[in-house]
Amino acid sequence: MKLSELPGLRELLLSNTTLLESLLATWSETLAKDDFLQLVITIGDCYKQRGDLSRAEGMYTLGLAQKGSDCQLNLVGEAFMQRGDVYSRQGRWRDASADLDQSRKIYKQLNEPVALGRAENILGINYAVRGKMKRAKTYIKRALQSFEQFEETLLSGIAQMNLGVVHSLLGDYDGALSSYHRARSHFEEAGDLARLAEIHHKCGMAFLEKRVYDEALREFELTASFSAKCNNLKFTGLAKLGKANVYNQLGDLHAALSLANQSLDSFSIHDDRLNLADVYLLKGKIHREMKKNEFAEWYVQTSLKINLAIENQFSVGECYYQLGILHKLCSKLRESRRAFEKSLECFASIGAIHDVKRVRAELRSIRGKSGDEIRRTRQQKS
Repeated sequence: MKLSELPGLRELLLSNTTLLESLLATWSETLAKDDFLQLVITIGDCYKQRGDLSRAEGMYTLGLAQKGSDCQLNLVGEAFMQRGDVYSRQGRWRDASADLDQSRKIYKQLNEPVALGRAENILGINYAVRGKMKRAKTYIKRALQSFEQFEETLLSGIAQMNLGVVHSLLGDYDGALSSYHRARSHFEEAGDLARLAEIHHKCGMAFLEKRVYDEALREFELTASFSAKCNNLKFTGLAKLGKANVYNQLGDLHAALSLANQSLDSFSIHDDRLNLADVYLLKGKIHREMKKNEFAEWYVQTSLKINLAIENQFSVGECYYQLGILHKLCSKLRESRRAFEKSLECFASIGAIHDVKRVRAELRSIRGKSGDEIRRTRQQKS
């Protein structure tokens, strides 16, 4: 059974939790296990498309709890894969890897290369964010090869997008944009609005890193436009967060803070820890520029705690870097050096060459200097 086979009920079910829970209890007793598992996967997919990851996880977990020996293996593999994808988006890497490995085993057994590629593509981006770039490239490229072989347009686009993420994490923003543009063509051909919202956000972040602000803002506006069309709160939040980053770099701190707070509302609804951590980090940078150093440190430390918990190695490095900058401005050189050294360790571990150079330049700037010397230099510049 599919939601499309329940005329007029799809939106009602997704908006009325009490009704949905009641119907699911009935369906779990009356439907064949295959039909029930297919139904909850479909409902979970709908929640995930809307950015409601916690409810999506609940649906996949419900389906897997009901599975039996008489269930079709491909449906079980799909449920594991989709829940693994949700865990990955939440930064729950170990849970994600466990589910994705289960899915891979099933699809290897069934000899389904496209489905296997879908699981490995998600696993690849999982490894990339954790800084394991060699494994990430291996899984993503293997998935892309399968998708292209079987002319899977949308899946090829997703794999190209993930390769772009790897390039971006390594500081190769031109390479990232090249992969993103190829991915965008696939998404346009497939007519996938949510993926178009996502790819425009990633393009915007690459332009932001290149300090091409007009292009970055244009991409974030496109993210907002596509997210509105598909009613996805996550991408609405990402569009605002992207623009907040631009305005922060342009020095419009009040506009940046307002947009950051708006994006925080979008991510808090569904406990999106990855993006919540990014918002807190940005708010820390904004408050630092506003000379509100205690607030700045609290926000950066909060972001650091989240990123350490979800093992987001790149963002852990960025948090330590921002702490190093903040301590330097406060003439706390010992704390600054310690933070920069931890940042350097994180970036070096994932091969982020651009960021390694950035941290080393900061370490050179304070090497052998006292707090008073740093303070005098700052006063002379101002």
